[in-house]
Amino acid sequence: MKHLLLSLLLGLMFSACVEDSISPTYPNTNASIDQRSPQSKVAVCHFSEEYGTWHMIMVSLNALPAHLAHGDAVDMDGDGYYNLENGCAETDCDDSDPDITTYAEIPCDGIDNDCDGYIDENTNLALGATASATSDWAGHIPAFAIDGDPATGWNSGYHPIQYITIDLGAEHPISALCLTVDQSPDGYTKHLISFSTDGIDWPIVDNIYSVTSAHQVLTRTYTDESARYIRVTTIDSPSWVAWYEIAVY
Repeated sequence: MKHLLLSLLLGLMFSACVEDSISPTYPNTNASIDQRSPQSKVAVCHFSEEYGTWHMIMVSLNALPAHLAHGDAVDMDGDGYYNLENGCAETDCDDSDPDITTYAEIPCDGIDNDCDGYIDENTNLALGATASATSDWAGHIPAFAIDGDPATGWNSGYHPIQYITIDLGAEHPISALCLTVDQSPDGYTKHLISFSTDGIDWPIVDNIYSVTSAHQVLTRTYTDESARYIRVTTIDSPSWVAWYEIAVY
């Protein structure tokens, strides 16, 4: 009888560890742990003592305490990084927010995304660059859009079509642009982003079509792009064309 009870107990423990890996559904990362259903699934990096290996499984919140007690690592925010050192993936410096990991590099959002104690520390290539534009109004010159001060900015004094051009002085790899909107009233806008290496050819690499408002930050990311010159052309807006700040990374 003792052997039978022991076998049943071991079976229940094994079930708590692995059966919930069937039919995985990733968690709603916009909800806190307390708001999620007990049947919501989270990713767990499970260590098998029998085989001495790690593997990823999906378990319900009901089964999670047993895994944590076992020493397994969990990915509560669904960003692919885990709360403890493990054999499945890298560790997460904040497992409650999918936008914050040890390896995150998200510029211009006012958040310490990689938990190193610094906010938006990447080098802004626009600082020290030069800028020109189709026009400017009442002293709101193009240089004010690249001075690192969000309280100043460029204003063309006209409705579209208007553009501002930034000269970085030399060709650089470009990974992101962060554009701080200056407009009144709020409304639908269209912007074209062009990169150039020679200031002659201006291929369009990106476009922004959206409802925008003053002080909103538009973050655009790129891979395998390089440029010396960056031009932002506004082709539709309910406002005079203006930008508080354009940062280049």
